[in-house]
Amino acid sequence: MPTEPEVPAQIPPHIMAAMQERMRMAQRLAKVKHKLIVMSGKGGVGKCVRRGTVVLTGNGDWQAIESLGTPVVTLDEEAQATVRQKKGILRRRANVHLLHLRSGRKLGFTHDHLLYSYDGWKPLRALRAGDRVATIRWLPEPPGPDELTEDEAIALGLLLGDGGLSDGVPGFTNADPAILDVLSKAVERIDPTLRLRPRGRSRHGYIITGGRRGGKENSAMRLVRRLRLDVRSPEKYLPAAVFRSSNGILALVLRGLFSTDGSVYDDKV
Repeated sequence: MPTEPEVPAQIPPHIMAAMQERMRMAQRLAKVKHKLIVMSGKGGVGKCVRRGTVVLTGNGDWQAIESLGTPVVTLDEEAQATVRQKKGILRRRANVHLLHLRSGRKLGFTHDHLLYSYDGWKPLRALRAGDRVATIRWLPEPPGPDELTEDEAIALGLLLGDGGLSDGVPGFTNADPAILDVLSKAVERIDPTLRLRPRGRSRHGYIITGGRRGGKENSAMRLVRRLRLDVRSPEKYLPAAVFRSSNGILALVLRGLFSTDGSVYDDKV
């Protein structure tokens, strides 16, 4: 004699609504061929990341998920990158699984977190070693305003490549007359009292100085300190202010960096 099937426990309305929304999103994006990693669904429903995970904001910088306080880069209904306001953050305890990427990065997700692969959307638990997951190709330009002037961007890029920034005044080591001319004109436009002068008897060593002691603070060094770049060469980095500025400012910084000692490796610049 057949038995009656067990009646499953009723799913709370807010969970059901979130699940339905996620299903509708998956149906809309099922045929999308863009290579992207995205999150879908409401908080607590298959998209949790571990504390400390950094998120790309609409301002162009990265913030930890637990302190996220600005608009974020997300996807619209056509799977195109856009910027939207966050509604909130749900905190909960859950088992986190590490996804190891060939690049060396490690990302922590709950096992139901969806990622986009060649075979469409997959939860983390369905991925196997060797599977490929997607990354975003294009990012919206930050809305501004720029946090650097064009001349500051030019000088910053060159100093990141060949500058010495841990002393009282910025140093620069380069033998290319064209590059020296670009830096000299940029620092003079930043502050007409500044000059790029030879340092001692060095053939290729220079300093950016106003030539006075005990006067006002060196404007170039003030820029370096404002961006917290008064560090040794191995500790240099591209500051968040560069990424929060327009693409034009970012391009000027990168042009200066790669015109000097900038390099590209497998996992870093």
